Amino acid sequence: MPSSKIIIGMFLVQATVLAVANGNFANRCLAQETHPNRPFQLPEFQTEQPQFCWLSFPGSPKSLKMLIALDGPVLYADLNGNGDLTEANEKILSETSNRHSDRDWYFTIDEIRVGELVHESFTMAVSPLENYDRGEELYKRILETNPLAYSYLINAMVRRPDLKIAEPVQMMIGIADKDGVTQFASTIGDAPQINFDGDLEIRLNQSVQLRPGAASDIILAVGSAGSAPGLFASIGYENVIPKTTWPEMRLRTRSNTDDKPVDLRFPLPERC
Repeated sequence: MPSSKIIIGMFLVQATVLAVANGNFANRCLAQETHPNRPFQLPEFQTEQPQFCWLSFPGSPKSLKMLIALDGPVLYADLNGNGDLTEANEKILSETSNRHSDRDWYFTIDEIRVGELVHESFTMAVSPLENYDRGEELYKRILETNPLAYSYLINAMVRRPDLKIAEPVQMMIGIADKDGVTQFASTIGDAPQINFDGDLEIRLNQSVQLRPGAASDIILAVGSAGSAPGLFASIGYENVIPKTTWPEMRLRTRSNTDDKPVDLRFPLPERC
């Protein structure tokens, strides 16, 4: 991720990051607007509240909107997009070697075929969200509503023909992004969507507070926004973004002497 440590030497009255996407999710591929109107065949779940999420993968000739359902140590994945999660090859068991407790699970799907495209090595690690709670308000609100909430770490090697790259691109969803915590839903109708095929954008990886005279780490990420907070799918930069290309952050503030607007520019050439 592009990053930089900057020091603002003047009194910062207001700061605006230009050309960075905001957190408006109203028009971002909501499930009820984009998914086919079809009946679902669901397995007999073993947990009271299985958790659902949509995954959208690039395809040829068209994308695949795939429903996944977390049922404790079992993950169901509608790999062919036909709405039937009872097919034998769509039941994935957690890998026991990665378990640290009764609610730690790790799933692997070796490949996801969408027409002529083959996406490789989809993995998802699931743990109790309370393991990551450090008192932040984002986590606190979720755990107050659901003390048994899960955290999700998702990684996939995705083929993106739109990027004109022969090799698959690594795309990752973390436990949280600057807009919220990654969460699935207890019903299909409320299930959010992760867009592995979405338009790429650059955005702040985490909220930043700039203070006069203090150094601040500015970290940006490139990726595709999901339909809800926490579902930003960031990409790995190798073979995707040339090393000679980096973003520039622009800040608008006011002078502490005459209150006139001052525009500042900070190149962010470092990668992490």
